[in-house]
Amino acid sequence: MRRHEHEGGVYVIRDVFTEGGSFMRCEYATASDDGVVTWTPCREGVSFEEIKPLGHVQYINVEKAS
Repeated sequence: MRRHEHEGGVYVIRDVFTEGGSFMRCEYATASDDGVVTWTPCREGVSFEEIKPLGHVQYINVEKAS
């Protein structure tokens, strides 16, 4: 499973293999408003612009956090 941050979005992608260990497909995760995660098939090498993020990065202003 791979987690990437891209333009404010958090993306989670996993590879799915057959029982014999052969690559079958990639899937990306999305979450509903109530937190249910759904895995959606995508092609290998898919770009972030083609899929939905799992969530969004929240940045904290460290100078104001203290």
